[in-house]
Amino acid sequence: MLRVLSLIFLMFATSAFAAPKSELWPYWDKSDDSNTQSVSHQAWQSFLDRYLVTEGENTLVRYVRVSPNDKQALKTYISDLARIDPRQLSRAEQYAYWVNLYNAITVDLILDEYPVKSITKLGGLFSFGPWGMR
Repeated sequence: MLRVLSLIFLMFATSAFAAPKSELWPYWDKSDDSNTQSVSHQAWQSFLDRYLVTEGENTLVRYVRVSPNDKQALKTYISDLARIDPRQLSRAEQYAYWVNLYNAITVDLILDEYPVKSITKLGGLFSFGPWGMR
């Protein structure tokens, strides 16, 4: 009986520490699938074409080789995306928008702090990366 009670307690204790279910805020759960607007990600693609390399099974960014002009072009691309209201885009365009924006911001953050051994080293003494930063 003690074993059963311990198991039940463990199940509830574990669920109390589990990550919450991911749910969209109603504000962000909007799209316009009739909108045929296409967001250009050509600037991001050009950056990737210049600085991505494949080593074995890994695809890497050659941060050390990124020129000042390309750093600025990346910042401009991010600023351009920030002026778009993604809620007005179709779901497919929203997906491309968020994935490309997230990746571009991540690369930009690393470039701002370069050289850095790992993105997990950014964000402060008691953090594990920049994900808690504003």
